[in-house]
Amino acid sequence: MTVLGFPGQIWKNYTEQQCGIHILLILVPLVIFIARIPYATAKKALAIIPPDMIGIISMLILLDQFTYYEYNIPTIFSIIGFFTMIGSAYLLTKKKERATKFQQFCKNNELLLAKITLISALIMTGIALPMQIWKNYTEQQCGLNIIMITFPIILSSLRIPYSIMKKAWALIPPDILGLTCSIILLFQFFYYK
Repeated sequence: MTVLGFPGQIWKNYTEQQCGIHILLILVPLVIFIARIPYATAKKALAIIPPDMIGIISMLILLDQFTYYEYNIPTIFSIIGFFTMIGSAYLLTKKKERATKFQQFCKNNELLLAKITLISALIMTGIALPMQIWKNYTEQQCGLNIIMITFPIILSSLRIPYSIMKKAWALIPPDILGLTCSIILLFQFFYYK
C-alpha cells in the first residue's frame, strides 16, 4: 500500500491537477502511521517502521496537494516531515541513551498507542471512508486510484479470518466496515469511469 498505493494516488492527483481524496482519508492514516511507529518500537516489530515512514511522507505530500489543489495554498508539510524524520532517525541511531529512553517511553505508553491506533482505524472505516463515498457520489467521479481501493479489500479480506482465528473480536467490526466501504468504492471507481 505505501509503496504502490500512495505514490499512485499522488501521481493521479498531479496529472489531474486536483485532489480527489477527502481530507479525513489523509489525516486519519497520518495519525495511524505516527502512532504505530512508537507502538512497533515497543513491540520490537521494526519491520513495520519503514513502510509507516513512507506512509507518513506520502500522507504529507497528499496533504500538500490537498491544500494546493482545493484551496490554492502552497504548503511544505512533506518537506518539514521528511527532514524531521531524518533528524529523528539520526538522533535515535547516534545517541544510544536517547534510543533507549524512546523505547522505554514506547513501552510505558504501549496501551495508549494501541488505543490511538484502534480509535483512528474506527474513525477511518466509520467516518472517513463513508465521507469519501459521499464525495464521489456528489462529484460523480471516483477520486481514488485503483490500488488505493483494491489493497484495502485484500487486506481486510485477509485480516478478518485471521482476527477470527486469533479471537481478536475488537478488530473485526472495523475490518468488516472497511471491506464494505472499499467494495462500494470499487463499484464507484468503475461506475464513474
